[in-house]
Amino acid sequence: MSLLKNYYIRTFLRFIATNALPEELFKPDIDFKCSQRLFKSYVKLFEVEHHSYCNRTCWFCPNSSIDRRSQNIRMEKELLLKMLNELAGIDYDQSFIWCGYGEPLADETIFEDVRLAKHLLPNAYHKLFSNGDYLTTQAIQRLEGTGLDQLRVSLYPESNGDLETPKLLKGLSERTGLRIAYHSKKYKGLQLIGSRMLVVVEIKDFRRAPMSSRGGYLTKESGHGSYVRTLPCFFPILHMSVAYDGKCMLCCQVRPDVPGHQSAIIGDLNNKDYSIFHYYRDLALARKVLVSPGAKTGVCTSCSINPFGGGPYNTGRIQNLSKILNVLHTGELMNKLWLFPRRDRQRYILS
Repeated sequence: MSLLKNYYIRTFLRFIATNALPEELFKPDIDFKCSQRLFKSYVKLFEVEHHSYCNRTCWFCPNSSIDRRSQNIRMEKELLLKMLNELAGIDYDQSFIWCGYGEPLADETIFEDVRLAKHLLPNAYHKLFSNGDYLTTQAIQRLEGTGLDQLRVSLYPESNGDLETPKLLKGLSERTGLRIAYHSKKYKGLQLIGSRMLVVVEIKDFRRAPMSSRGGYLTKESGHGSYVRTLPCFFPILHMSVAYDGKCMLCCQVRPDVPGHQSAIIGDLNNKDYSIFHYYRDLALARKVLVSPGAKTGVCTSCSINPFGGGPYNTGRIQNLSKILNVLHTGELMNKLWLFPRRDRQRYILS
């Protein structure tokens, strides 16, 4: 009974939170300072793709059919500095993540760039995602030297997860010199012990677990078929994703080099007069559609991702209710309720 109560309580809180969001989030003509203020209040995760290259062509990733191996294109240093300085200007203190569709550790310059980000954003929580192929004892030591807060390693069993997983974990432990700490029998909550960083290991077997259609590009592979999303999405409110070429994306599920994803390019930071705060402003119309009730369209049609706890179930932003809650100024209160304490940055929203 308690679980059922918690389910309904969480659902109700998400519903209220959605309707308590300030109306400015859905207006494409707000001024620069307003966008800065909203960014500071609501963005919990800023994701950067360091470079294009990935050493893998996993079947559950668009890299299986899109070339990310023949060359490596790094994000321009000037572009990276532009973003970091803009974030520093508002004392950004949420999560800064090195991720995307390239393998971050495949490029030698990642270490100096992580150190630079940590220097310019000392109050942010810095995290890097890796497939683990380039992890060695030396790589761990170099990452520790950058000040990285968390390394998240994703391991992907290819055929028989039950047999492959122990071998993958043993190999990772031997290469890094770190000890595996088991927190459950199902390989959930795994950590590598012996580093100053938090090193989290995720086992992702997409032959058994649900997977993303990546903006509809992998609809057949993901098994979503005729599925149409009706669940609201908070990604364009809480999460920003910049590709290695400076393109500002609707979310991390889409990318500028995928056919059909061009409509999900929100802006371009290569434009001298365009900033991350213009990018956040320009997400307004997408946000309005994604938190409204009803079926989603475009790249969001078959998306099954439930970011940050999933949002309200089968409901969304209702105009009259949102007006009342805005008059009562409940937006900031609900925003604070969503956040977990600073010491736990692995989760962001009520789940």
